[in-house]
Amino acid sequence: MLYSLISGDINQEDYIRYYDIQIIERKLPKNVHGLCFNKHNINFIVVNSCLGEKNKKETLLHEFAHIELHHLEKVFFNTKIKDIEDEADNYIKEILWNIK
Repeated sequence: MLYSLISGDINQEDYIRYYDIQIIERKLPKNVHGLCFNKHNINFIVVNSCLGEKNKKETLLHEFAHIELHHLEKVFFNTKIKDIEDEADNYIKEILWNIK
């Protein structure tokens, strides 16, 4: 589904509706671009309001990847946060590579 969003086959509103996502902008610490979590079967994405538009879009894509990769549904006892973050980044890179 993220492939369809990035390739322009669907728009962001359709993507958000499909995954039941609520996007919130808040001032976060400088080193935190965004985060996501699920509460009562609603996916929430919080984006740092201090970011520029390009960084906000990149952050949204990254958080969308977490949702699509089911990271919010898994319990990661033996997985490092960096590994999860890398998986989301690599997923987006793979999609972008396949679109070109």
